[in-house]
Parts: sequence; C-alpha cells; structure tokens
Amino acid sequence: MVASNSQKKRKAARRNARGGRADAPQTRERRERPRSGAPEPARNAGGRNGRNAAGGRNGRPGFGMTVHGEFTVVITQLVAYALFFGIIYTLGVRTPGGIMGSGMLAMSAAMLLIVGWPFGGDESQAIFGRAVAAVTFVVSAIVVLPSEFYTDMTYIRWAAYLVVAAALVVAASFLWTNLQRGKGKDADYTRIGVTAGFTALCDASWIFLPAMYSDMSKPEAASSVGWAVFVVLVVAAVVLLRVSTKRWNALEEPGAYAWLGMGMVPVMWFGLAVFLASCATNWLL
Repeated sequence: MVASNSQKKRKAARRNARGGRADAPQTRERRERPRSGAPEPARNAGGRNGRNAAGGRNGRPGFGMTVHGEFTVVITQLVAYALFFGIIYTLGVRTPGGIMGSGMLAMSAAMLLIVGWPFGGDESQAIFGRAVAAVTFVVSAIVVLPSEFYTDMTYIRWAAYLVVAAALVVAASFLWTNLQRGKGKDADYTRIGVTAGFTALCDASWIFLPAMYSDMSKPEAASSVGWAVFVVLVVAAVVLLRVSTKRWNALEEPGAYAWLGMGMVPVMWFGLAVFLASCATNWLL
C-alpha cells in the first residue's frame, strides 16, 4: 500500500513537471477571456424576430414567424379577397346563403385579426385592442342582423350606426387611457382602441357585398356610374395593399402571427369601401 501511494505521488510529480496542472489556470483564463475582451455578438443583433446580422431576412423563423418581407402579407390579402368574392358569388347574391356567408367571412377575418395582432403595443395594450375589436364586431352583428336587408332604410341605419359607434370607440379608448394613467401606467390606449374599433366596423360592412354584387350585375352597371364604382374599388384595394406593406416593413418586433393580421387589416378596411360602393349602386343604378 505504501509503495502504491509512493508510485502515485511520483506520477503526479511527473505530470506537474510536464505542465499538466499548470495549464489548468491558463485554460480557465482562456475560457473567461471573452468576458474581459471584445463583447460577443448579440444573438438577436439582426433586428426583429431574431434576425441575425449576416443573414438578415434569411434567418430561420419559428413556426408561424414570417421574416421574408411583405410577400406573405400580399398573398394573405389576395387569398382573402378571392375567398370573399368567390364564396359570396357561389352562394348567391341577395340570398340567405350569401348574406350569412358574408357575415361568417367577416367574423373569420375578425378572429384572424385577434390571433395575429399587428398593431404592436405592450401586452396590456394588445389585450385592450383585441377586446375592443371583438366587442365592436359583436355589437355590429347584433345591430345589422335584425334589420331587413338591402332596403334604403338598411343603408341609412348602418351609416348612422357607423358614426355613433366610431364616436363611442374614440370616447371609450380615451377614457380608458386616462383611467390607466390615473393608476400610474404611462401607456396610450387611444390609438390602439380607435384602430381596432375602426377595423372591426369596416369588417362588419362586408355584409353589403351581396347587394353590391347584385347591383353591379344589372344592365345599368355598364354605365359610367358602374365603371366609376369599379375603378374606385380597384384603386382602394391597391392603396390599402401598399399601405399595409409599408406598415409591415416599419414594424420592429412583430408578433408570431402578425403577418396574418397585417394581411387581413386592409381586407377588413376594404369592407367600408364595399358599403360605400353598395350605397352608390343602390341609389344611382
């Protein structure tokens, strides 16, 4: 046992002489050197959604993340327009199927907006905006469904509702902002609430698409009024598409499904253009 211990001591002495243990502090020093030397590159230095500095938009996103520009936002809009116009045309204009179909499509768009919140803000602002959008859409559905569809009174009633509802959304958002500031929260809920409420009101206006379809299929639609309505709708769709892509590029840290919400926002806003076009065709054609 004594011989064995002495042999171990001699072997340990040889390792120390060769610098085995002497290198350990140097190893630890090398491991700690980045702390005192140049800083390590930040993992998320590439910008929004964790893009790396070298890869830019080529960074690999997680499921539901989109970092390859406005292409997905544009595709989302085109698919949504195709679904709205195609499904309503298939179900039939001025029919119960067409009316209910337009309402279901509008509700689906509102749900996608809530899931893919594109308007930024902190967590509390996003929750407030989602709540405003949901409540506004539900109230709009309650207001429009009991009415007799596509009479002159329907248009007058809906126009009056849009004005009153917009005023209430602005007032509620302003009051909520002041209430939160009174609790010491320095956050602006007015912009988020107004944008969400306005988007929901426009989305509910898609209910007038079957009426516009019916009026635009009349022989009188070949007149200058019909062509003017068509041109205005196309220009509005192009302008909204352009605005949405610029807004998407301006976002610094969009959420996981913000591309979906950003793609649906201009489609929902286009519902107001549908209502105004339906008013024009109802009274002028």
